[in-house]
Amino acid sequence: MIIADEPFIRGSETLIPMFESFFPIKHIFQEDLGYRLSEARNYGVREAKHDQIIILDCDMLPEPTLVESYMKYMHVGTNAVLIGGRRFVNTDALSIESVLEEIQPVLDLPTQRVDTGRGPIGDEEPSEDWRYKGYASTNDAKDAKYAFRWLCGGNICFHRDLHNSIGGFDEAFTAWGAEDQEYGYRMYAAGAWFIPVKGAIGLHQEPPGGSNETDRDSGRVITREQLTEKCPCRLYRKSEMNRIYEIPKISVYIPAYNCIDFIEEAVESALNQTFTDLEVVICNDGSTDGTGELIQELYGSHPRVVIVHQENGGISSASNAAIRAGRGEYILQLDSDDVLLPKAAELLVQVFERNKVDIGFVYGDSYLIDSEGTDLGHAYSWSVYSRKRLTQGMMVHHPRMFRRRDYNRSNGFDQSISNAVDYDFFSQLSELTTGHHLQVPLYLYRQHNQNTSKVDVRDQDHNTHHCAQSSLARMGLNHRITLSRDPGKPA
Repeated sequence: MIIADEPFIRGSETLIPMFESFFPIKHIFQEDLGYRLSEARNYGVREAKHDQIIILDCDMLPEPTLVESYMKYMHVGTNAVLIGGRRFVNTDALSIESVLEEIQPVLDLPTQRVDTGRGPIGDEEPSEDWRYKGYASTNDAKDAKYAFRWLCGGNICFHRDLHNSIGGFDEAFTAWGAEDQEYGYRMYAAGAWFIPVKGAIGLHQEPPGGSNETDRDSGRVITREQLTEKCPCRLYRKSEMNRIYEIPKISVYIPAYNCIDFIEEAVESALNQTFTDLEVVICNDGSTDGTGELIQELYGSHPRVVIVHQENGGISSASNAAIRAGRGEYILQLDSDDVLLPKAAELLVQVFERNKVDIGFVYGDSYLIDSEGTDLGHAYSWSVYSRKRLTQGMMVHHPRMFRRRDYNRSNGFDQSISNAVDYDFFSQLSELTTGHHLQVPLYLYRQHNQNTSKVDVRDQDHNTHHCAQSSLARMGLNHRITLSRDPGKPA
């Protein structure tokens, strides 16, 4: 057990000998520089010896089943965030010695009415953890769009690897409130799964008067603004036109290779969207025609453009690099020779945020243009999203937007194949989540002799077959379903 005082409280060290016979205890503390809960938690995680981490607030008394209930899940993987519950009790009549001798009187304590600021005025019924109603209406958070909002650092369990991969709690939060939601958002964006664990109950010991010395009201004023900057999800932010936030809502990514004739038009189409809460991430994939130098000259100091330069690794490598360099909640694809119509980002985001179903990707329709920008009519469009139809061939067409959460739950773009990479990726997404087709033209899809689907039709067909086989294998159906090639197409 790690006791992380924030700051050191005189007398707390005298309690440690009472518990040392039960488990090893390490007492750490930091200098009193004001409210630094995030820093104390990170310190505690660093000092812990084990990889499965449980955090409890100092006023949270764990019921005997708490650790066992968490460990039933934690042995499965590293990408789960387990959320415990709480019951409000008053332990003033009990001593530490009596609790050590017999736990049952604590468990039998009645639930208290507390002033949580969430209940109706005049409601004197015992308070229930406010999250329980949310669990009941979302199939225990399985159907929730933003299950991370129920994360509370007072009683949670996670794996050290997940904590480290997102950078821990944000130590910029030095006033009360919001650090848990921001931490949970980054876990959500990293692809974590949030699981309410019913047996992991902590008894929240209410202080006299129902509150402690922390100035919560003043803290909220500060941390609410921090949360708006750092957490782009619609729960906490209403995006303002032309305002640049610390973390954008959308990352438009562009893999760029030898596209000097078209790249500026592509980037400008992203920067001139009617929805401005976005960044543009360009990966120059070892271009040899001056593309890298041009984008550096045009956009190297632009506040909403991120540029990545790498050696040539192919379309999948460049896509993965650009996505990982971005920070947006939603990710919008843009090929370096294509153009987004002005309302593309706005209308695609609306589908995500107005749809009651927790969809993972949405796509629209396109107009075809040639190398000179001449209109060639409508591109191919399959009317409604169908997972079954997707198993037969690619029908998720430009423009495409997906959640960073689901990208991080997938294997990303397959760097072992040179084309059909979008088909493979959206097949992966279809196994994790559902999609939606917005039947509105929002994209100009350029047709020319360098389109990857046209350069080598034989490779395109081979890789499409490979992607379909891979999808069946991931679903465990490759032994039940046999794919055969169309004899009328190249082998």
